[in-house]
Amino acid sequence: MESRLRFFKLFLAITIFLNAVLPILNYFLLTKDIPKWRSDGGVLFLISSLIFFLISSIFVLFLLKKYPSQFVSNKTEGLVFTFAIITFLVSLVDLFFTAAFFYIAIDLQNKGDNLISRTLLFVSGSFVIAITCAIFVSVSSLRLLKIIRKNRLNLAQQIKNIGEVE
Repeated sequence: MESRLRFFKLFLAITIFLNAVLPILNYFLLTKDIPKWRSDGGVLFLISSLIFFLISSIFVLFLLKKYPSQFVSNKTEGLVFTFAIITFLVSLVDLFFTAAFFYIAIDLQNKGDNLISRTLLFVSGSFVIAITCAIFVSVSSLRLLKIIRKNRLNLAQQIKNIGEVE
């Protein structure tokens, strides 16, 4: 369990770094070549979802810092659970927009516009990596919450059984 928790902490740190850097980088790359995409709904949704993934990952990191030795409140559990569910749902919508970027890039590459198609392929690939990381973090945080609830129920059962003779 400890090695998986250590891996998850490392993965979470990498995810936080990616979600902090990728919105700025992707927005710059997309709007540099195609200025009208500065106000495009799909681009803004993808960028804002990466920022949401960053916030969600920070909440999971906060939970991980408290987990083994400190009390985890119901508010913290509920917040992490809510963010995990919303992250999963938003990532499904993000995959739709990312697929559209892939199709646009392939279509532009067939027409011979290589610079914009390479940019779109790079941006789409980075979005897929960030979305995959966000899905992994949300699923792992749900597993962690399940472990916390199980430990809490075991502790409550042990407290209830104090003083009983077996």
